[in-house]
Amino acid sequence: MVQLVVGKPEKADAGMSGLEFTASAIGSLAWPVAAVIIAALFHKQIADLLAKIRKLNWGDASVELSEQLDRVEDKSREVPGDPAVDLTLPDVRFQQLIAISPSAAILDSWGTIERLLYQLGNDMNLGSKEMRSPIVIGNSLLHQQHITPAVFEMLRDLRGIRNAAAHQREVTTTDALRFYELADKAIRALNKIEI
Repeated sequence: MVQLVVGKPEKADAGMSGLEFTASAIGSLAWPVAAVIIAALFHKQIADLLAKIRKLNWGDASVELSEQLDRVEDKSREVPGDPAVDLTLPDVRFQQLIAISPSAAILDSWGTIERLLYQLGNDMNLGSKEMRSPIVIGNSLLHQQHITPAVFEMLRDLRGIRNAAAHQREVTTTDALRFYELADKAIRALNKIEI
């Protein structure tokens, strides 16, 4: 037989009443609900702040664009260059792009290197397999001793920086100018190649 008893049993333990449970539940949910309301009210400002993040750490895998540029500049000292030509000013197109978007200026500078590499690949009569990417063309130039290992490393590193600039939201004007100078040095090295 089943018996249903309504009310407080005679031997009740000191548990929570319905009112105490409700108060506890409301207290537990107060902070998460407040956080959601604040996020909803300030979503535009929060999105703007998140867009300005320049460095994000994930374990040990964290490198800023400026740190990558520092390394390439150090390595680029191994690439011979004419000191009188080393101080070239950016062209008008680059200056206009950098004012609009430093990331776009980096992509444009890399585009010049890429076009030059494809032209060199055509001049070398490379097959379609060797023409699949600028770095593969650079590797062919290296193996045929048209460029030094330092120039090849510089090209590879500049491509990595270009990729980072293409996928990061924030690139500084200074970083874009530094990239331009490095790209200009690589372009001068590639223009010296006679095939």
